[in-house]
Amino acid sequence: MLDLAFAERPLSVYSGTQRIEGEIARGETGVSLTYQACDERRCLPAITREVAVEAP
Repeated sequence: MLDLAFAERPLSVYSGTQRIEGEIARGETGVSLTYQACDERRCLPAITREVAVEAP
């Protein structure tokens, strides 16, 4: 949790490199990933990216 001056409540944040694991349905070729960059003063608008996934 990070307590930022502009936020009403502490925010759950990740920093550095993150690993995301999960499962997708058979036949799916990608997933949507939404993320938002913040610093001590502000947060940028959230970004959604489509990420291709290779079948095992």
